[in-house]
Amino acid sequence: MCRDLHLTTPQNTWNSEYSSNKSIPSSTRFTPSGVFTSVLEDSGIMPDVSTAVELGIGNGRNLKYLDTCNVPKIYGIDFSSESIQLAKETLRKVPCEIIQANIVGTVPLESLSMDLIVDSYVSCHFVESHNFEAYLTEVERISSSRNGYFFWSGIGTEDEYYSKFTTNRIVTDPENDVTKKLYTHDEVKNAFGREYTTLESREIEFTDTVNSTDYTRNILTALYKI
Repeated sequence: MCRDLHLTTPQNTWNSEYSSNKSIPSSTRFTPSGVFTSVLEDSGIMPDVSTAVELGIGNGRNLKYLDTCNVPKIYGIDFSSESIQLAKETLRKVPCEIIQANIVGTVPLESLSMDLIVDSYVSCHFVESHNFEAYLTEVERISSSRNGYFFWSGIGTEDEYYSKFTTNRIVTDPENDVTKKLYTHDEVKNAFGREYTTLESREIEFTDTVNSTDYTRNILTALYKI
């Protein structure tokens, strides 16, 4: 059993989201994130990627895209047992290693081992700054010295759905009790103050349906060279 070490949203809340609540739209979407695929397709880095990991895999949908890119070694990590079970079902035809572990602390991968690290709406849940910084330190530790690319996506401060619940950029969604931080474009563009090379930084808006209501979503994403 993975402990809820350092996490604002406990493991049982995430288990509920993936087993019964399913209020986050991506919980029930099994095609890879369009933001994720478009950034990587435009980047041209995928032929150089031989090892990749997604930290916080949810239902596993993004690992299917990594498989179509013929990445030889693919890993996925999540601390929710329900997420792990769902991802294994989603990825039963995808050659990858799925690991249940808490990614705030020590990521269970060797140092300098990953060419591509994927964070798709995950570290935005580490709302305490010291936990977010500790997480990025682990990202840097496992990042390959040969390539070392880091994909990140999160929710922007202009997001119509989440912004209605907060005045200080920290929001707890009343539908599922999941807490997250909203980011500014400058924070993401400047790599959160880390010494990364920002290869791509985008702010994307589109209409999405949350709990039967349409909202203008504000998504921030970036690809960094560590």
